[in-house]
Amino acid sequence: MYDGVSSLDALLQALQNLDDLYGTIDGAYKQSYHEGKFQRFDEQEEGDAPTLPSVLDNPQLQQQYPQDASPSKP
Repeated sequence: MYDGVSSLDALLQALQNLDDLYGTIDGAYKQSYHEGKFQRFDEQEEGDAPTLPSVLDNPQLQQQYPQDASPSKP
């Protein structure tokens, strides 16, 4: 026992805290989803280059796949 609390009481309190945490996360997720405040992402097959719309919408991909204005060489 620590601070006069049994291990069972501590476990029950921890489980209640986790339940509260997941409830808060779920509420925030559902609110963001209904408001459309999320980033859409399409899975790419391994080795595939991302599609142009996904590059234009994602700054990290813009850095990884810069748009080259010069014509490509055959």
